[in-house]
Amino acid sequence: MYVAYDSKDEVWNALDDKIEKEKEYHCPICGGKVIFKQGKKIQSHFAHAKNCSCQYETYKKESKEHLETKRDLLRAFYEKYRNVEVEHIFKVGENTIQIADVFIKDKNIAFEYQRSVIPYEVIKERTKGYEKAGLRLIWLIDTNKFVKTLKTYDGISYIRYAPFVDTFLNYYQGKIFFYGWDNLNKKFEFYQIWAHNLKKKCYLYKDQLLILMNLIYL
Repeated sequence: MYVAYDSKDEVWNALDDKIEKEKEYHCPICGGKVIFKQGKKIQSHFAHAKNCSCQYETYKKESKEHLETKRDLLRAFYEKYRNVEVEHIFKVGENTIQIADVFIKDKNIAFEYQRSVIPYEVIKERTKGYEKAGLRLIWLIDTNKFVKTLKTYDGISYIRYAPFVDTFLNYYQGKIFFYGWDNLNKKFEFYQIWAHNLKKKCYLYKDQLLILMNLIYL
């Protein structure tokens, strides 16, 4: 995690702030002790102390790749927007909270980066949470992990993607598409499907995510 509170409940961000190591910090969700970690080979972040009981699972076992992607997304959006937050916490009802990986406050758009296979029910529940909170949501899948380019010809990429990606298909004005993040090249990707068979081989047009965002949301 990047965001933690100190004893006065002031917010500290491991990406933006100079962290005072002598201070004690706690998780904004469970209130448990967290430790600031920093080094040449690791991204600066907060981690729960051992034997924590945080209810938010991703805060307990977040991967290095997920941490780095949240950082990269934040930096990418900082180039265009002023009010961008990493790990934006919001309420869904009275007793439930969710955390957006990155949130563009100016546009009320949240981003969730997904690089592991999780049950459809979990994705559905999270998506409904954003709807209840009145936030627009864009799921970004890890295209290096879930999408394989077979060949490219005349501007069209022939790809095969994992069945898990079907969960994230969007439908807008007769078009079928999904959003992605290329974690190796640090860039957004937008795939529009032109195929008849959506589950195996597809004819796709790839472009930057922000182009479609400008058309739909911005």
